[in-house]
Amino acid sequence: MKRNILRLLSISAVVVLALASCTDSALVKSEVEAGWNANSANIPTVTLGEITLEGKGQDVVITGSTISTSGELLEAGIELSTDEGFNPSQTTYIVVEDVTTFGSIVAKMGAMTTYYIRAYGVVAEGMAYSDVKSVTTKDLPLIDKVCGTFQGTVVSQAYGDSYTSQIVVEPGTTEGTVVIYNIEPYYAAVKGYVKGTGLNYVEAILDEANQAVVVPYGTDMHLGGRVIVGINTADWTTATGYAHLTFVSQGGGTILFQVNGFATMTSEGAEDNYAGAVKYTRK
Repeated sequence: MKRNILRLLSISAVVVLALASCTDSALVKSEVEAGWNANSANIPTVTLGEITLEGKGQDVVITGSTISTSGELLEAGIELSTDEGFNPSQTTYIVVEDVTTFGSIVAKMGAMTTYYIRAYGVVAEGMAYSDVKSVTTKDLPLIDKVCGTFQGTVVSQAYGDSYTSQIVVEPGTTEGTVVIYNIEPYYAAVKGYVKGTGLNYVEAILDEANQAVVVPYGTDMHLGGRVIVGINTADWTTATGYAHLTFVSQGGGTILFQVNGFATMTSEGAEDNYAGAVKYTRK
């Protein structure tokens, strides 16, 4: 039986983990497994400690786990799995270096995911597990999911041009707001008006209920008096009115989806019209 594991270098350690199993082989215990005897008095007694969530609700903290055996303890650790049956491909293994104590273990896991957790111990005669407990991590705050650099393809329906648009979203100066830089594709790609130039950005509002970022109709684009105006559809050929421009957070913060189209407006009217349904992917 081969298992993929991470080794903790101290009793109290912070382990940054992915949901997939690790790739380095741990002890390949063929010589141990050949002599396992489930009835041996040396089989460990393992107890899983208290499980709590810390930080923003994705840090799984395990404290107070214990293990006892009259034999020589070869290995001890914790298993965290998204599968109740602990399928190896869906399980993260944490091995403690000091097998006499588990100490405190902090595992940084994914958001809004249920993990099944158990402790284990290995002696020459066999292996034992604790009872299984479960915990569900919390969702990330909306501002964490929408802030960052995102890239997508934006099409001008007025001129037929296509732009690889890279927007940068940062926290705003007031709570519940963000700033979106490089919002106007033409001025970013052709004129070079990008973050750092003091031009081509809008202030937007966080919509927690809909997990969205909303740019109000008529918001200043910081482009010589131009304002941004959304439409009520993704396509200008079917639009029947104006609306706020909306970006929806998807995929746990990996995608920022621009729902509707928008226009770059001057005092004389629309300068350019851009289609919606744009999938911006986090860089």
